[in-house]
Amino acid sequence: MMILYYSFNSANDPIHEMLSGCKTAEDCCMSSIYRMWSTSLFLSLYFLGAAVLLPDSTLGFSSNTWLASVPSTRRQYRSAKTLTSLLSVNDLANSDKTTKLAYQSIFNFTDKEENAVSKFERIDDAIMGGISLSSIKQLPEEDFARWSGVCRTDGGGFCGTRTMPFQEPIRVGSAEGFYLLCRFTSDDEPERRVWKVTTRSEDSRGEQLYQAMFQISKSNQEAENGGWQRVLVPFDSFVQVRGPRLVDGAPKLNVTAGLYQVGVALSKFQIASTTKELEDFRAGYFELQLKEIGVYTSSPSDTALLGSETVQTLTKEEAEKRKPVLLKILFPVSKLLFSEKLRRRKSADKILRERGYSRWQIAKYSFTNRVVRRGLLRAILQTCGMFFQDSVRLVLGWSLRLVLFYPLVFILRIFKLVTSPFKKKTMTEK
Repeated sequence: MMILYYSFNSANDPIHEMLSGCKTAEDCCMSSIYRMWSTSLFLSLYFLGAAVLLPDSTLGFSSNTWLASVPSTRRQYRSAKTLTSLLSVNDLANSDKTTKLAYQSIFNFTDKEENAVSKFERIDDAIMGGISLSSIKQLPEEDFARWSGVCRTDGGGFCGTRTMPFQEPIRVGSAEGFYLLCRFTSDDEPERRVWKVTTRSEDSRGEQLYQAMFQISKSNQEAENGGWQRVLVPFDSFVQVRGPRLVDGAPKLNVTAGLYQVGVALSKFQIASTTKELEDFRAGYFELQLKEIGVYTSSPSDTALLGSETVQTLTKEEAEKRKPVLLKILFPVSKLLFSEKLRRRKSADKILRERGYSRWQIAKYSFTNRVVRRGLLRAILQTCGMFFQDSVRLVLGWSLRLVLFYPLVFILRIFKLVTSPFKKKTMTEK
């Protein structure tokens, strides 16, 4: 039956063309017992010779296409570091159909035992004063993760999720880039966002990293594949950035020493030498569903695409312990001065003022909401706590201004006044 299946489904196979004279497969099978026996014998010899002598010929059959036809659940055995047990072979969509790509997942959200969601953390524009909010989660009954949230342009304009620090770097071997098996479900305008994949080639968590932009097509969940699409992001497309800006003269991404982070971002900022925003950026709610994040190669014969079977990350507690002592001291202070909750409260106050509310009305409205949600006693305690935090924040903020900020500005101005005559003299001589 397998032989007859390939004979009737290989459009470029000369045997298929020979048998296509029958109107249906049943007519061909019932035409003659002798013909069926002889045809089956011939096809057996034909495919046996093709597999042994010409495994990748143009006869319409190859070991790679046969492997791709086998259900993935039968192929994905968890054996040690072998490509054939972890890779699926597929055609490159919208490209040369003869090119076969091999894929290996780094994070497989369809595998509940892997619990890949626990290895990611939020990295939104709150780090630069924004109020966007996103999270990645997975429901018990679903075989995919949901990265969703609300991207706001007030003080920022991006949302992101990234892995926790890796215990060991990912050795990607001959991989040529990342891939995402995903679908966009919140609306039909994915092109009105800037989508990016992020990675690092060094064991650091600073602002400087590598990014590459990619595009997502509109997802048709009524389609046969449920709207899932595989997006390829080649390593050659990555550039080094600081924030959304290109780092001039930076080296290209070098993956030979391994990679230390993988992340996905939605932004209003395009990658450019200067800050460049997407003109018709769509703020608000979004949801990107993910099944896999991994790497791909055009060399399916490679047997060591990744150096390890499962990527291990640090827990949030372990990552916190690895932070420098100075950062541990300054973080609580910065959190107090630049509290995300405070920024959200200010943003809400701004919206209410635009609607004509006075400060007293805003305070009354906020307190009433707290009473409804938490009860009178808890609302009073929370209001007192907020008043205390605001007082400490005000005193600490002005103290830093008087002790550090204003003296520093004064020193810089004096320095400019002293050095400006020398600069003018140098320019005149030139």
